[in-house]
Amino acid sequence: MVAINAGDLNHEYVLQKPSAGLDPSSYDDIDTIWGAQMSARGNELLRFETPHATGSYVVTIRYREDLQASWRLFEPSTGRSLQISSFGDPDGNAEQLQIYCVEVQ
Repeated sequence: MVAINAGDLNHEYVLQKPSAGLDPSSYDDIDTIWGAQMSARGNELLRFETPHATGSYVVTIRYREDLQASWRLFEPSTGRSLQISSFGDPDGNAEQLQIYCVEVQ
């Protein structure tokens, strides 16, 4: 895989982890990061008999060792939250991570 160019990391995200408190919908900010975002696919789901659009994305960031699948990415410019499904180092050389995530409604 080709190395990431700094100019490709043009989406700002706030990396968040679930809060330790009693509210399961509460998150704490970890760090502000930059990434390259690609749409993986779009799905139309029926939820409570009404259409519910979801989006799946692949976000590429610079490598970090502390990322966890229970965390999410918050995109301040759009107000969207992207729940991390899985992630991995595509080359195994600790330069970048590809994060697979789903938009949270």
